[in-house]
Amino acid sequence: AADAARLALNSFDVRLRSPYVEFHGALARRHGRGSKALREALGVAGLERDADEALRARCAVDAVGAFALVASANHDCSPNCDAASDFDAPTMQLVANRAIARDEELTISYFDRRAVEGGGGDAAANARRRRRYLRRNYLFDCGCDACVSGSGG
Repeated sequence: AADAARLALNSFDVRLRSPYVEFHGALARRHGRGSKALREALGVAGLERDADEALRARCAVDAVGAFALVASANHDCSPNCDAASDFDAPTMQLVANRAIARDEELTISYFDRRAVEGGGGDAAANARRRRRYLRRNYLFDCGCDACVSGSGG
C-alpha cells in the first residue's frame, strides 16, 4: 500500500487520445461515418488505421506529469542524487549517485554542468558561470559549497 501511495504521489499520467482517432472523428462528423466521402478524405490525407505512430511523432507532448518528490529537491552543483525518468511507467525517481548521510538533504542539479561550464576554465570561473546561469534561468543565487568556495565541487 505504501508503494502504491508513493507512486500515486510521484506520478500523474495524462493519456491523450490518439491523434488519428481525433482526426478520423472530425472527418467522420463532417462526411458521415462509413461514407465514400470519408474514405476519399482519408485517402487524400494518406492515413491508414495504423497512422497513430506517425501522427504521435509529430505531437510535442504525449503526457504530462507532476512529480512531487523530484520537484521538492533543491539544486546543488555537486548533487547527491539524479532525477531518473521511466516514461514507459511513467514515473520519475531520485537516484542516489553517492552515499548520503542520514540527515543530509537530497539534492539534484537543475542543469547539465558540462554544458554550462563549457569544458574549460578554472574552478572559480566555472563557479561564476554556474551562478550566472542559475541567476538568469532559475532566479536564485546558488549557495552550494561548490559555488561558495569557488571550487570544482
